[in-house]
Amino acid sequence: MKKTAIALNLFILFMLLAACGASARENLIHGALVTTNAARDDLLVYDGQHQLDIANSAKTLDEGVAKLAAYRQKREAVVRLFAEAYRAIAIAAIIKDDPTSLENLVTAGKLLADGIKELRGGK
Repeated sequence: MKKTAIALNLFILFMLLAACGASARENLIHGALVTTNAARDDLLVYDGQHQLDIANSAKTLDEGVAKLAAYRQKREAVVRLFAEAYRAIAIAAIIKDDPTSLENLVTAGKLLADGIKELRGGK
């Protein structure tokens, strides 16, 4: 679980190290991809365990179903943020002459980090 926080902090650090040179740009994009993948993998582990915890803590079937549905709705927002982050990574990698592509990559990373933190209850 701490891996996500570390990975997201590294993601933001990589974003801040962006420079004009092609190699710096490529390093930034590569770092963003690696960090986003690490955050995804960590969230998958958290998600499975969290859903089990929700189901095990429910006193009735209806309560469990309702709590799982509420959690999954929140999770869906984070899934969309992952899709946006991966899209921003792809655009930054492909469209090299667009000065906003790295800015969009940074914004997508920050939104993803915030979304994961919110899903996990601020952790």
